[in-house]
Amino acid sequence: MGSWRLSGTTVYVTLEPCPMCAGALILARVDRVVFGACDPKFGAVVSLMSLLSDERFNHRVEFRGGVLAEESLKLLREFFELRRWRGARVAESGGLESRCAGIPRAVGSNPTLSAD
Repeated sequence: MGSWRLSGTTVYVTLEPCPMCAGALILARVDRVVFGACDPKFGAVVSLMSLLSDERFNHRVEFRGGVLAEESLKLLREFFELRRWRGARVAESGGLESRCAGIPRAVGSNPTLSAD
């Protein structure tokens, strides 16, 4: 693309963007975002606030929500149910500590540093 700007792009997501993601879309000059399910807790497009169409910003992002909303919700539910199930399985087997024994851990923001 040759630029930090994503002009001319459309971003497709399953869930309404949060304030941080909406800000990134604005700053990257994305033209359009299409999302499936609304997010009543953190949604920053239509649910809690309307950042993408806020006239105080120098760029506005076109958006369309509710596209395949039921299918998006189903995908999200299945994904997080699987994550919770795997997390429970990891805890039953001694947790991540036992699985990661001997593997260097990142310290701070520099992943090349070891905690050991």
